[in-house]
Amino acid sequence: MLLIAVPALFQWPIYIKYIPHILSLRRVYVDSIITLSPSVDFARLLADGGTSLWERALTSEALPLLESAESLMDTLECNEDMLRANINIIISIIIEGEGIARIPESLNRLQDAMNARLRYQKQTPAEIYTKNDEILLYNVQSDYACCLLQQNNYVQAEPIFNRCLQKYREWGTEEEVPYEYSKYNHNMGLCSMYRGDFEAAVAFADRSVHLMHLATGDSPTTYSWKFNKACILLQSGDIQRALELHCEVLEWRIQQHGVTSYWTAQSYYAVGALQAMAGNLPAAE
Repeated sequence: MLLIAVPALFQWPIYIKYIPHILSLRRVYVDSIITLSPSVDFARLLADGGTSLWERALTSEALPLLESAESLMDTLECNEDMLRANINIIISIIIEGEGIARIPESLNRLQDAMNARLRYQKQTPAEIYTKNDEILLYNVQSDYACCLLQQNNYVQAEPIFNRCLQKYREWGTEEEVPYEYSKYNHNMGLCSMYRGDFEAAVAFADRSVHLMHLATGDSPTTYSWKFNKACILLQSGDIQRALELHCEVLEWRIQQHGVTSYWTAQSYYAVGALQAMAGNLPAAE
């Protein structure tokens, strides 16, 4: 799997066929049902399976696979910095969503991943260092800045996003690399919200949703961007538009993830809170 953190929806039907087997292999290995020799290839298989589940917003299922890949790597004497960096990044993104208590761990994991990719850049001849390698390097910097936003540290995060934007412009236009530009607009929308510039924040959020849909269609990421746009609308004081958008996201998440998933629960809470704010207490309850 090419770990550039762009959800590959067209590959999901293939991944779905293999995931039960990967989960079974992990259980066999962790529970020592039979002896499986640890290897880098096995760790990569577990990591790819975890990443595939994460792409589909199945974070509680993804995390055990990624943690098993990491613990397996700990038993091996090998130099696989880039694989460990990939594992660190997805774990950090997942645990970041578990609340503020794990933000320091997430930042540490992202810093380790960033250092690994910087080492790889310095050690790799220019003619071998690929555009994909460069994308991975700037992705982890953007992820690190996003984690800073979880601590309301937009002052330190915003310059990182702007450095990433300069690189995106080297890679191509919004139409050529919409996923990267979508991330920039999404993150700058949050920075603008923190500054209290809600007009700019809503404009950034609109653009981010459009570009993410262009890149990935009706994906979990597109609807996460819509969820955050609704949060920006709420902070701007536009309760009605925020409620309408949160209701749209909730309906989609129920259809895609079921009523018990983390993402659906997040939307239920948001819609309930906004119904209460709007004075509709029976609906909120």
